[in-house]
Amino acid sequence: MVYGICFCPVSKKQELKDSKVADSKTLTEAERENLFEKLDEAKSYVGWALQILSPNTISTSMLQRTKYNLNALSHDTAIGLVQYALDNGVQLKEVCKQE
Repeated sequence: MVYGICFCPVSKKQELKDSKVADSKTLTEAERENLFEKLDEAKSYVGWALQILSPNTISTSMLQRTKYNLNALSHDTAIGLVQYALDNGVQLKEVCKQE
């Protein structure tokens, strides 16, 4: 499973929205590649990070004596990405919800 975070200054919110950023599951492969190119071109104001959980990590976590289910693993991974951004100086003020 791949988890990601993308962030930009609130002042650039419209530019990000105009890029048609969306959940990757709703995009075709070509749309994802095109969007990645747009985000890469906007690197002066867009930041992002990924966390990849291998099948082995997921399986091992779920089969431990003390169970660590997929919901908890997902939750903790998302929190870890937000913490990573905060630790790197991102000042979180607003969360954009997809419409």
